[in-house]
Amino acid sequence: MSGKGVNLFFENGNYHSLMRVTATGWQGVMYVAPREGIKELAKLKELKQFGVYLLLSESQIYVGEASDLMNRIMQHDKSKPWWTNVVLITKTDDSLTQTGINFLETSLIAIAKEEKSLKCENKNLGNKVKIDDMQKADLQPFLEEAIDIINLLNLTKLKTRRDDISSRLKFGTKQRMPAITYLKDNGWQFNDGALFSYATRGLDKDECWLNPPKECLAKDWYIILNNTKARTLVVLYIPHGTFKVKEMNTTGFAIRKDTGALDMHINLSTLIERLSGINLTSYKYCNEKY
Repeated sequence: MSGKGVNLFFENGNYHSLMRVTATGWQGVMYVAPREGIKELAKLKELKQFGVYLLLSESQIYVGEASDLMNRIMQHDKSKPWWTNVVLITKTDDSLTQTGINFLETSLIAIAKEEKSLKCENKNLGNKVKIDDMQKADLQPFLEEAIDIINLLNLTKLKTRRDDISSRLKFGTKQRMPAITYLKDNGWQFNDGALFSYATRGLDKDECWLNPPKECLAKDWYIILNNTKARTLVVLYIPHGTFKVKEMNTTGFAIRKDTGALDMHINLSTLIERLSGINLTSYKYCNEKY
């Protein structure tokens, strides 16, 4: 959760009451309640939508999914005597589907079963789910940030696999060197002395923005575009001297007046740089999944 804010709202103004949790850059909402306070959950409209939940005690955990979270929790209140707290996770825009919650549930069960300090009360591994790369690219970061919040609030301890390079790349920003390392490890070679620029997909656009120094135009130049939605590194190779800075009535890349750097917005589907209209498709060097 580095560089992010976590917002806590206590429904009754009591630190031990129902708590609503959100975080900057996260599309989810989490509710945390002690067992004796679950009746307060029934008042919330979010608890009538798709989501996943965790039943917790100091040493035990149970993971489930539901299309109506509140109804399922009330069932567990009658049938499972051991839990003391509940955590409910859904999306603020109610965009989770049955496939989505199945993926989140099976992932959380697998993570819970790996945690040696907890007894996972799930007897099976959840519903089998077929999920495409696009859905997984959306749901995996959502899940890992939810786990970050759970650990930050010390609700229980769960581990993610974020330490490996491919997991780090899913989060996009400040991953230039891991991206280069990942490409090299997968057999891609780069010219000695070449310059590298790195940019990640915008949250709501199929586009990468970057502002490299204009000196890149005079060197062999690799542009690494991290499409975090498709989980793909798109690499462009531009030999030195191929393009120039845009001047009056000439074709070239725009310059930012405030910094003097290049101002580039590259569409990930078309590889067209928006401000200059230059199509970079012919300079595509590789397209590597992670």
